[in-house]
Amino acid sequence: MINLHIVRNTVRNDSRVLKEAATLRDSGLFSKIEIVGLNEPGLPEHEVIDGLNVRRISLSSRGWSKGLIGQVFKFAEWRHRIVQIYGQQSLSVVHCHDLDPLPIGVQLKARSGARLVYDAHELETEQGERSKLRVALARWTERRLIGRADGCISVSQSICDWYAQTYPGVRPALVRNLPLRPSGPLAAVDLRARCGVPADALLFIYLGALSPGRGIAELMEAFADADQPHHIVFMGYGILANQIAAQAAQCSRIHLHPAVPPQEVIRHAAGADIGVSFIMDTCLSNRYCLPNKLFECALAGLPVLVSDLPEQRRFVERYDAGWCTALQVSALRATLRGLDRARCEALRAGLAERTAGLGWHQEAEVLLALYRDVLGRRPGAPLSGDL
Repeated sequence: MINLHIVRNTVRNDSRVLKEAATLRDSGLFSKIEIVGLNEPGLPEHEVIDGLNVRRISLSSRGWSKGLIGQVFKFAEWRHRIVQIYGQQSLSVVHCHDLDPLPIGVQLKARSGARLVYDAHELETEQGERSKLRVALARWTERRLIGRADGCISVSQSICDWYAQTYPGVRPALVRNLPLRPSGPLAAVDLRARCGVPADALLFIYLGALSPGRGIAELMEAFADADQPHHIVFMGYGILANQIAAQAAQCSRIHLHPAVPPQEVIRHAAGADIGVSFIMDTCLSNRYCLPNKLFECALAGLPVLVSDLPEQRRFVERYDAGWCTALQVSALRATLRGLDRARCEALRAGLAERTAGLGWHQEAEVLLALYRDVLGRRPGAPLSGDL
């Protein structure tokens, strides 16, 4: 029997999808695991990633408008192709990563009798950067279809609570996006040497998407202040990469590093001194997020400087793992001026012991418990993550 994972990206850099699929493969619950996503120029339609079979759907409509009408046609083609390929196969569980694939999963469930898992990586109906029409469409789709799922998962306690309050009877399981713990001694990459950071300065590291809404402009302005000595390296990819590169050319304390494979992130982070996780509080999805970079930094032995959002503050306070600050340039400058090597090392001392239990192995157990419950539940039973 097949466990099918559907995600609307190329899969290659989606560490959560790959970790979940690998966990289910290793569990022996299924005879076959497949991941289906979207193709982009230069990528193969079929690829094996970490021993997992990945199929990417190439769309003839890919070059069409990015407006709502164009996206509707692209989605319709993607949906048709997936249902055409998998509609007659022996599917056991269809796992929909985020809201986009949920209508496809519902259709495949109706055709094959498969169980359906809805994995909300974010709070998609509450994202501030979408148009009012797209938000309304997302809310209508989720409200109409979430009850068809046999199991629901999300990434932070705040988001799980929101789902339980918004949709009576829905109680998602909390599967946080934690990284795999390093299996042996961590061979840190010497980022300080690569960036030319002097001994009396700290190196901060930003991990992940270089996109708006993550405090990048504020960080660059604060680190460009000549009154503070510290450096920052942005490691990732995204539409702001060129802007960061231009700023780095003007300020020797700002650096841009290309993205690295997921399994290399912790080793690179360990070469810095302090991690950074700034999210703009512009919508509920942002406010309730629990970024995986917090855990990547913790497993690299780094304290973190974070914007003051509920889940980030909870993480910092629970593990004594860093500092919260307002996401304003003046507040950032004041915080940077107050941080030095002694304060950094004081928090790093004992951090490994305080975070010793963190790792994907914890979340894998929750995921497997939900799957066993879903596979064993009679059709039509209440959707629940309380296992």
